Amino acid sequence: MAGAISGGLSLIGGIMGMGSRPAGPGIAPLMYIMSGREQQAAAQAEAASLSKQSSIAYEESLMEAARKEYQVRQFREQQALKFASSGITLQGSPLGVLAETEALGAQEVSAIKRRGEALSGLYEAEGLQMLRRGSAAAFSGFAQAMQSEYDAKVQAYQHSTQKAQTLMSGIGAGVQGFASLFKSSGSSSGFFQP
Repeated sequence: MAGAISGGLSLIGGIMGMGSRPAGPGIAPLMYIMSGREQQAAAQAEAASLSKQSSIAYEESLMEAARKEYQVRQFREQQALKFASSGITLQGSPLGVLAETEALGAQEVSAIKRRGEALSGLYEAEGLQMLRRGSAAAFSGFAQAMQSEYDAKVQAYQHSTQKAQTLMSGIGAGVQGFASLFKSSGSSSGFFQP
């Protein structure tokens, strides 16, 4: 009798175990994706800001170069006027001085433009790097979400396998318990006797 009760309880426990559910992935995958997208959006905003700074730096260098060209022209004209007012003709050394003034001025203007281009390029490179970081963050969020989904499916599979094993154990114990009940009742009442 005790075997039948124990077997019946095992069978009921196995059947009840079939109704339980494993915890699903919940909102974790969504949170990973949202976090990745937020980081990507922040990186895109920062990249846009760096692009604007790049444009501003380049435009400022062009304006500074234009001012320098104007200053060099003015200085050269002043030199030429001083030579002319002193009665010096613009030949030989005076002409060489004016040519040197122009050459040095052109070098300064070129340096200003190159500095502006370099600074602009630096901002653009930082912006591109920021975009790459944002894309990596978005991909990482997506990958974490996929991993979370996969882990949840593995846990669900393991849980269902465990439930099936519990049910089978319960059925086996129940059958054995009932079999022992029938054997014991059969021997006392004459059942199952040859």
